Amino acid sequence: MVALGSAKDGGVYIFYTRPAKQLHVNGSVIVEGTLDIDLVTFEQSCPSCGQLTANCPAGFKVLSGGCDSTSFDHSLQRFGPTSASRSDWNCWYGGQMDVTIRLTCARLE
Repeated sequence: MVALGSAKDGGVYIFYTRPAKQLHVNGSVIVEGTLDIDLVTFEQSCPSCGQLTANCPAGFKVLSGGCDSTSFDHSLQRFGPTSASRSDWNCWYGGQMDVTIRLTCARLE
């Protein structure tokens, strides 16, 4: 086991001799400075539909999501990811009203 080294494919390992990715750390990590994470945030609306599902781009998973309606009758029945893959977000109000989903997706492996 080597404290710091590089693999033939250009990967870096820290306390790990066979990196699974370009950077593989076996232990805790502290980042001082900027950490570049692949995020996508977007908003999707549907007038008078009462239910809406938004999907993350391929290779991304839901990091956070939210539901909103312009109706004063906020009877939100169900919200959250609808699949085990966590690549989508659903808002269901149980009535015909405007629905908006705000979604943040991250490339997670």
